[in-house]
Amino acid sequence: MIINNENELIITNVEAVGRPDLIGFATDYFNNGKLKVTCRLRDYMEGDSQKNAGKFQPLMITDLISVREEDDINYKFACVCCEDSVVEFPVESFGSIGFAVKAELNNEIIYSSGVRWSDGEYDQYGKGTVNRIERDGKTFDIVVKNVTKDTSMVPGQAIRYQKITIYTQDLLSWHDLDTNKEITADEVRAKDRNNARMLRVGRPAANLMGTGKRAMQTDDNSHKTQITLPAGSYDPGKIEEGQEITIRYGRWCLGKVSESRLGSVNIYMFVFKTREEAEKVIGRYNSLTESKQARYWGIR
Repeated sequence: MIINNENELIITNVEAVGRPDLIGFATDYFNNGKLKVTCRLRDYMEGDSQKNAGKFQPLMITDLISVREEDDINYKFACVCCEDSVVEFPVESFGSIGFAVKAELNNEIIYSSGVRWSDGEYDQYGKGTVNRIERDGKTFDIVVKNVTKDTSMVPGQAIRYQKITIYTQDLLSWHDLDTNKEITADEVRAKDRNNARMLRVGRPAANLMGTGKRAMQTDDNSHKTQITLPAGSYDPGKIEEGQEITIRYGRWCLGKVSESRLGSVNIYMFVFKTREEAEKVIGRYNSLTESKQARYWGIR
């Protein structure tokens, strides 16, 4: 491992064969359009501390490519985790009176929820999180596994489960289950026409998992640091449902949402083969990225 004067981290394995060294840039978030996504260890539900004991925060990388010229490898957004990590994907997005957030895995929607603004609020940014898998009326942890250990996986199909797509859509109306009333964006704007074009920031918003506030910040990535995944250190990962969990839902539901997406990111998951390999690669970067994420997202 070499750290040069430009703060670039170069890790190579000259004896490794098979998978190539991958090189990219460490980042604090993935963004597209009016959406920003982070990947982190979940730490606030019962049992999370035990499930993630001894694991590193995921390493997020942009523009990950192979060092071998003959390889056609290009991952715009990639994330490397310790195997069996229970993770979540905090999101921040613009919305008229909120936003719908969804996650897809192998063409299956595994998460669908939403964030709504407080009464009278509109046209602002807010935060939520993809923190679970939803199937058949049940909810489960999001766990990152090693694809190569799945003997039932057909060769060539790993990438279907390696990629998770997260996107948001504009919330145009929502339904209050207590009053049986529908709140629409047009109604909210009509009550405050004088300020309809003003981007509102800094006010609390009610949502399923967090609060919305301020305009989206996108300046944390101004100084990207180069990083290399050595050839023998990683395997393809996959998203898989973990233990069943219990979630409390708000007393409202999504109404009309826009057909178009406000933003969408495809994240390709990888896992470190061993803790030792993880320590070599990720140990330095937690000091650079975790503190920024902690301050911004309010992580403990």
